Amino acid sequence: MQPIDLPHPLVAAVFLVLCGLALTVTWLARVSEGSAAQVAFQWLFLGSLLVMCTSTAVAIHSLPGNWFMLTGATCGLMIVAGVYDPGAAQIERSRA
Repeated sequence: MQPIDLPHPLVAAVFLVLCGLALTVTWLARVSEGSAAQVAFQWLFLGSLLVMCTSTAVAIHSLPGNWFMLTGATCGLMIVAGVYDPGAAQIERSRA
């Protein structure tokens, strides 16, 4: 049985912090809809989405193991949260 090949703890911590910050910015962008801070949070969201997509590419090519799954899943959650509109589902149900 081979030992698990882990990256340096600092690298792992940086990737975990990036994922946490990206999901926090995503939540703030959704919560701030209709407020004065909406535009600022949307720009932060787009910037953090770019950082997460870049970190996924870096993880694929540079980190051992399946670390790209963490950053890739975070990137996917951000995309789904950015395009999902719960109000549209309610409108469709009211038409039926």
